[in-house]
Amino acid sequence: MSGLAVYQDSPESLKSIHYGYDGTTAKVIKVDSNGRLYITTEIGTTVEVNANDFDIRNLSNTQDNVAVYGNDGTTNRILKTNDSGALQVSVGMNFTNQSENVTSADDYAGSTQRDISLQRQYSFFISNTGTNSAIVKVQISPDGTLWVDDSAEFTVAGAAALVLGPNKFANFTRISFKSATTGSSTGLTITYQSQA
Repeated sequence: MSGLAVYQDSPESLKSIHYGYDGTTAKVIKVDSNGRLYITTEIGTTVEVNANDFDIRNLSNTQDNVAVYGNDGTTNRILKTNDSGALQVSVGMNFTNQSENVTSADDYAGSTQRDISLQRQYSFFISNTGTNSAIVKVQISPDGTLWVDDSAEFTVAGAAALVLGPNKFANFTRISFKSATTGSSTGLTITYQSQA
């Protein structure tokens, strides 16, 4: 009788029957010997599939359209080869050109530090825009804090210029500069150029 509670001291002994409805009659849902739902189709135990050009085989580059793609960060792009099948690679060269104007003083000061960790080559073009001489040298650093001289000291006379390049590798580099004569400051334009 529906609505009555069922009490059973042995839950494993409690049995129930589940029904499905075919639109007209309630029918017991059948399971197999493992307790899985027993399902059959109206067309029997096998299903026949008809397919046209159903070809199971190894892929062939002469018969199949297979392509390998890379991603530019936004879009998938097909990889390109030449007539011999060698991968076509376009290597771009990045050029950096950065200038700053500084004024020398009696003690050494450092120009803006430059991260050269990924640069293939770099140099500093130092132009003395004043009339007094300045002393300059290249410094390098592993962390942007500890600086070590990477060149000798060079004197740049007023209205003169020189180019300094690297001797050793480190993560960062800069130009260290000061006045050649105490109390005689001068202006310098320090241009950093690099290729990656």
